[in-house]
Amino acid sequence: MTDLLIRQLPDELHTRLKLSAKANRRSVNQEVLFLLERSLEETKVETPLPGPLEGTVPMPAQGLGAAREEGRA
Repeated sequence: MTDLLIRQLPDELHTRLKLSAKANRRSVNQEVLFLLERSLEETKVETPLPGPLEGTVPMPAQGLGAAREEGRA
């Protein structure tokens, strides 16, 4: 397991973490881990867009504009 150090944690946030941990009968560390895990489960990780396909030729800006005017892009 890896350790994580959080610097400059605002006092108000630390107090809220302590209160939340106490209400949920967890240590502050357990509460932070729980909240991080829950937050990351809810976050959708977007996959990057693929690069250009093999064998494709880039279209110059003028050609792209002309294709758009013709309704082909």
